[in-house]
Amino acid sequence: MSTKVGVVSLGCDKNRVDTEIMLSELVNGGFVITPNPREADVIIVNTCAFLESARREAIETALEMSGYKDHGKCKKVIITGCLGEKFGEEVFNELNEVDAVLGINDYHNICNVVNSALNGERKFYHTCSDEVAFGSRILTTDPHVAYLKIADGCDNYCTYCLIPYIRGRYRSVKMEKVVAQAKELADKGVKELILVA
Repeated sequence: MSTKVGVVSLGCDKNRVDTEIMLSELVNGGFVITPNPREADVIIVNTCAFLESARREAIETALEMSGYKDHGKCKKVIITGCLGEKFGEEVFNELNEVDAVLGINDYHNICNVVNSALNGERKFYHTCSDEVAFGSRILTTDPHVAYLKIADGCDNYCTYCLIPYIRGRYRSVKMEKVVAQAKELADKGVKELILVA
């Protein structure tokens, strides 16, 4: 029987695109996606960390999802995304309810992370990369619309903003990748592309 994975996506539309990349990786890896956390064997919470309220929401959501270990089928809870990128080690050390924490550069490794967690390994993953998370996706938007991530990060380092410290320095997706994904999305019936960076 296939392992069922539930995914909760918090934060901005860049996070939504990252979640869609993870969903594609999981399906291609043989996992079944479920929208019902009560049915999930593994729950992934893709987090935001831009504001204190977003960090609080991320932790509260992870704790809420870990409740399905007692009141559902859930065996493992995994935190991904911006909270894992900026505060991952701290979150990993303080939230024993969470079985793995990873940042924004490990989405293509999500199947291995899930399998390792199911095999009893509790781990904090942190990979440095200059690449923007990009790849095949399972859309979570209405069928006629999709977000297209063309860049990530920021070089401004404004005193009030965490983006460079979470998403890294500004870098663009190569034009040929953007065009190829735009065509792929159009072939799936998408009529409206919203560029995010």
